Amino acid sequence: MLREIVPEDYEGLFAMDSDKDVHLYLGNNPISDVQQAKDAIVNIRQQYIDNGIGRWAVIEKESNEFIGWSGLKLVKEERGGHSDYYDVGYRFAKKHWGKGYATETAMATVEYGFNTMNLATLNATADRLNNQSIKVLTKAGLNILEEFVDSDGRPYYWFELRKADWKKYQVMFTIEQIKEAHSKVKSGADFPQYVQDIKVLGVIKYETYVEDGHTVFYGDNGHTAQWDAKYDTLSIGETSKQEQFISDLKAHQRGETNYPTFCNDCAKSGVEKWIVDINKMTCTYYDKAGNELLVEQVPQL
Repeated sequence: MLREIVPEDYEGLFAMDSDKDVHLYLGNNPISDVQQAKDAIVNIRQQYIDNGIGRWAVIEKESNEFIGWSGLKLVKEERGGHSDYYDVGYRFAKKHWGKGYATETAMATVEYGFNTMNLATLNATADRLNNQSIKVLTKAGLNILEEFVDSDGRPYYWFELRKADWKKYQVMFTIEQIKEAHSKVKSGADFPQYVQDIKVLGVIKYETYVEDGHTVFYGDNGHTAQWDAKYDTLSIGETSKQEQFISDLKAHQRGETNYPTFCNDCAKSGVEKWIVDINKMTCTYYDKAGNELLVEQVPQL
């Protein structure tokens, strides 16, 4: 989960940035005082105000633990002959290395920079010997344009990605990717994260039909993919029962029912399908006559 960094994150930030291994390719200068972590948070929060963007905290959903940060930063000072650029960056506590968090959040950062902030270009830097970071940035779509020697005397790569190129070469989603994201959904409480996961894949809208669970996913440039029937055919009620449906929906969102139970409840209440518009972050439920039963805002993470 990504959110703004807040003052209460100082302990997690200090634990991460006081680790010499974390700073191996960051100038070998780990912090040594808790106040340095607190000052860093003040600086980041000021960036939110001044620039409208700054690094985000990465929170492990299961434990609610601060595990690192990721996101964009407007770099105004000169580095490697460049200035005033939006930098894609990330940093994680050592115990969370190798779990895919860097790649996942870097891809989400790129998507946010291009689709939400409508930026034309994103950049990044990495120590030339930092093979893992180079792999992460490459997976996120950035390309090495040049090398430079930084103020610490070490060689770095300069990465760049233009929105036009990202759109052109962005890999279209597959049903296998959709199924992998959906496998993490245990109840309605997991729905917002699922929507964010498939948004990163390039899904802009999808329609789910309660009768058998088949779903059609839509992307840019007319790209579609269909997930076939998930369960035996249900009989959709001829008369919609809006109040009962809303009650069942709230129970599902509280994690009290699983997905098959929710679909069965929808059928009994006359819900034929729902459409999720990922750009608007809305979920609209319809009865068999095509009437809207509910338009719901999908919670932002």
